[in-house]
Amino acid sequence: MIVLSWLQSESSRWKTFVANRVSEIQSVLPSEVWNHIRGKENPADCASRGILPSELKSHSLWWAGPSWLCENNIDYSNHHPFCEDALREERKKTTCAVGIVPLELSIIDKYSSFAKLLRIVAWCFRFLQNAKSPSNKTKGFLTTLEIKCARNALVKIVQNQELASELNILRKGKPLNSKSKIISLSPFMDESGLIRVGGRLKNASISMDQKYPILLPKNHRLTEMIVRYFHEKYLHAGPTLLLSIIRKEYWITSARSIVRHIIWKCVKCFHQKGQTANQFMADLPRSRVQPSRVFSRVGTDYAGPFLVKPRRGRGTQRMKCYICVFACFTTKAVHIEIVGDLTSEAFIAALKRFIGRRGKPTEIYSDCGTNFIAADRELRRVVASLRKGEPVNKFFMEESIRWKFNPPAAPHFGGLWEAAIKSAKLHLKRTIGTALTTIPEENLLDEKISNLKRWKLTQQLFQSFWKRWSSEYIASLQRRNKWQKSQQNVKLNDLVLLKDDNIPPLHWKLGRVTQVYPSGDDKVRVVLVKTANGLLKRPIHKLSVLPIEN
Repeated sequence: MIVLSWLQSESSRWKTFVANRVSEIQSVLPSEVWNHIRGKENPADCASRGILPSELKSHSLWWAGPSWLCENNIDYSNHHPFCEDALREERKKTTCAVGIVPLELSIIDKYSSFAKLLRIVAWCFRFLQNAKSPSNKTKGFLTTLEIKCARNALVKIVQNQELASELNILRKGKPLNSKSKIISLSPFMDESGLIRVGGRLKNASISMDQKYPILLPKNHRLTEMIVRYFHEKYLHAGPTLLLSIIRKEYWITSARSIVRHIIWKCVKCFHQKGQTANQFMADLPRSRVQPSRVFSRVGTDYAGPFLVKPRRGRGTQRMKCYICVFACFTTKAVHIEIVGDLTSEAFIAALKRFIGRRGKPTEIYSDCGTNFIAADRELRRVVASLRKGEPVNKFFMEESIRWKFNPPAAPHFGGLWEAAIKSAKLHLKRTIGTALTTIPEENLLDEKISNLKRWKLTQQLFQSFWKRWSSEYIASLQRRNKWQKSQQNVKLNDLVLLKDDNIPPLHWKLGRVTQVYPSGDDKVRVVLVKTANGLLKRPIHKLSVLPIEN
């Protein structure tokens, strides 16, 4: 009966072992041709149950089958009912597991303003009260009592979440565990069901809220909202003042750290401080620490103006001139050339004189143009012409000299030649005074020394110099005098303020970082900022990253 029920049903109902074999049988013979026969009338039982050979010879069931097979009309409806209990063990079972996750929707997470949150909760309580008593509805503005009830309800939610164990103990009237973090505050539960600080100010002549402030945990959103509310209400108060104001009504665990954190995240306070970003000081480039020919890589900049006399004699009027400083990257040697004006031709002439005296450099570094020492309009104009002017570019192309510019508004990128300019100006003012008497002329008189002796002396000095350079000078460059800690990199889409030394921080331009330029050590020190006036490339030391989370 069990096998017949398998064959007359869909194979997918049964377990895998039975289903595979039923499916194979049904593919040969359809389920309609299968019927039931009793065991006494089944010839197959003779072989399966066993029979003696002497009995098999005259066994009519084995040789002729059941007698009703010879009848013309066979009734197949007379069969025994299926036994469901016997089929259950082979029936395939399907289980659907449903997990129920409790969903907690906190109204505290929906708002960022504590005052707005209080009003919304108070209006909800009024609605419930009016729904319960339609004949005695409350109308008009919210009252102080309703605001206080809303505050107590919110504080209860926070204390139930963060101080559940202490709350259960206090409800039972038992003392707190000695390992509790708030046991030093002598907490107790008031008539509203709130945990308050017991403290030692019972006999003080102050208000009850200040004597027994409400206890709040440090790491909770409502606590941050309360601190931010009082910080903005009292005109962006500092940490000490803000802490004293809050403790008139609330007692926050580890309050000083959360107060400082909220003040640090305040955009207006951060805007007012004008604190710029910085990054770990980068390693010196290869051109600064490997021996090479003197003045093969130089940094150049202008300084001035200075007043000089073009010639000796009475009545000679003083004229303006500038000095062009060339600083060697390898040895820090300094070469100074006098430039008559701020034109491209004057700079090329000074560069030719420098090349004729010191040799042709392979690379020249300079500021981008807006940060030369002489920060007047004319000097900025000539720098732009030096970058874009065809005479300079043509000269550099013919001489195979690469000119590299530092990022705009980044004088510290050219600290090597900036220090040389500072030293040159200092000594010029100390030794010469207000004005040069005349442009100095070189002494072309030959010394009485043979060329061989001069060459030997030069080689001796050359070897001595590079020996001391490798042993003494390189070691002096090891220390990082500032920017000694790695900082978080400025990221794409960060909101920043562009520092401007001529205006207060509250009026600095706002921008968004659109591209970063990481150095070889994966530290970002230069970024591209999009402002209302266009794109600006700036070092991070000229940016103030706003503490706003994306």
